Amino acid sequence: MHQRSTHPEAWNISEPEFPKYGSMYDKLKFFLRYAILAPSIHNSQPWAFRIQNNNTIELYGDRKRALPVVDPIGRELTISCGTALGYLQITISHFGYKYKTELLSAYDMEKSDKQPLAKISIYDESGSNNIDVNSLQKEDNDRLFGAIPKRRTSRFRFEDRIIPDILQAGFYYIVDKYPQYQHQQKNQEQEPIWLHITEASKEKDALAELVVHGNHLLLSDKHFVNELIRWARPNNSCTSKKNSVSHYALGITNFISRINPYSVKSFQITKKQDEKVHELAATSPVLAILGSYLDRPLDWINIGIALSNILLLASSENVCCSFLNQPIQVPQLRLKLLDTIRKEKGFPQILLRMGYSRQDIRPTPRRDVEEILIT
Repeated sequence: MHQRSTHPEAWNISEPEFPKYGSMYDKLKFFLRYAILAPSIHNSQPWAFRIQNNNTIELYGDRKRALPVVDPIGRELTISCGTALGYLQITISHFGYKYKTELLSAYDMEKSDKQPLAKISIYDESGSNNIDVNSLQKEDNDRLFGAIPKRRTSRFRFEDRIIPDILQAGFYYIVDKYPQYQHQQKNQEQEPIWLHITEASKEKDALAELVVHGNHLLLSDKHFVNELIRWARPNNSCTSKKNSVSHYALGITNFISRINPYSVKSFQITKKQDEKVHELAATSPVLAILGSYLDRPLDWINIGIALSNILLLASSENVCCSFLNQPIQVPQLRLKLLDTIRKEKGFPQILLRMGYSRQDIRPTPRRDVEEILIT
C-alpha cells in the first residue's frame, strides 16, 4: 500500500514546519493543526476556534455539527471538543510555551450555533512568571505529543497480549492528577472524574453483552440509522468527505459498501454481526470506562481532556483503542453499565477497548484549520 494515497492531507504535518520566526498568530494557527487530529464522535469534528489578541485561543462547540439522535444534549460533542483541547494543550507545551486554561461551564445550548467551552491563554517563558499554568512534565508531555500523528482508532480484533501494569497505572495517574480543573470555580466544589479498568473475563463478557444490546437498540431506531448514514462514507472514498466515518470502521465490507453505499440495509442487525461485536469487546485485553460523578458540560470537557491524554499515552506504547459507547448512548443501559462494574454512583462517559494490533490503520480525514477558524 502506498502511504501517500491513503494519508489525508491534514495528517501531513511535522515539527520542522513550526513558524519559529513567524508571528504569534501564525504560531497559534500552527498549534491548531495538531488539535484537529483529535478523535470525535462519528468523526464529526464539532469544534471551532477563534484566535484572540494573538495570545488567546477560544474553543467553541459547533452545534451545526451535532448528532441530535444519538447525542441529543451535546454530551459527546462536548467530550470531543475537550479531546481537541487536550491535544492543543500538549502541542503548546511541546513547542516551549506555557498556558492557562479556563473552562466555561455555564452556557445555553440553544443560544447560538457556536457554544463557548474554553479559552486558553498562551505565554512564552519570559511572560509566564506568577501565572498559574497547567501542564505535564516536559518528558511526559513530549511523549504524548510524539503520539499525536500516529494515533489511530482500531476496530480490528486485538492480539492476545496483556497490557503492562505500569501502563495501566499511567492511565490512572492521568485521571487522578491531570487535568487539574476540579476546583476551578470559587465556592463550588467539583467532583473528580474516574476510571475503571477491567481484565477479568467475566466482567468483560458482561460489558460485551451490554454493547451488543446497545447496538441492537440503536440500529433498531430508523432515526439513528438515517443519522449514521448521513455521517458515513463508502470505503473507497477516503478523501471525499473530511467529516465522516468510513464503512469499514462501522463493520461494513468493501463489497456491500461498493454496491449499496447509502442503504439502510447496510446497517441491518444480524446474528453474525452480534457475534463479531461481542467478540471484539470480550476478547480485548482491557476494557476501560471513563466517567464522572456529575454529568455537566464542565465534567464532559474534563473527560475529553483526560481521554486525549489516555489515548496518546496508549499510542506511545503502541496500544490501540476504539470506542464501544453504545451502552452509554442508551440511557437505560448506562445505569446497567454502572451496576456491571459494581460502582455505586457516577456517570459512565466513555467505554474503550484497548490492545495491540498488527493492522495498518488508515487515518480518518480532517477538515482544514481554515474551516474551523472563526474570524
